[in-house]
Amino acid sequence: MTSKFLFNEKKLDVAICSAKCEHQYIETVDGSREDALLRYLDDKIDKTVRDKKTSWALAGVGVVLFVIGLFMANALMFLIGAASATVASFSLRYLEDKQEKLTKKRKRIAI
Repeated sequence: MTSKFLFNEKKLDVAICSAKCEHQYIETVDGSREDALLRYLDDKIDKTVRDKKTSWALAGVGVVLFVIGLFMANALMFLIGAASATVASFSLRYLEDKQEKLTKKRKRIAI
């Protein structure tokens, strides 16, 4: 038995052996399992969108702290703002890539 699961998700309970097996399974999936996979991917995409909104909020707070620290000559506030804006921007890039990959998988299944 393989320890690898479809989309690296144990909850789906679909064991696969490789990326080739994953592709073949997606191409030949039946109607009821297809609906479950689409629902799963929709939930993951929605969670990613929520996480992106949170990252945008963190980036906004970071920029505000950065500007306040700059004008008040407060080094600690400046550094905290710069750090949070930087972390949020890296997080946004990661989440955008993740959303794009999930959307491509969803389109591949839906067709």
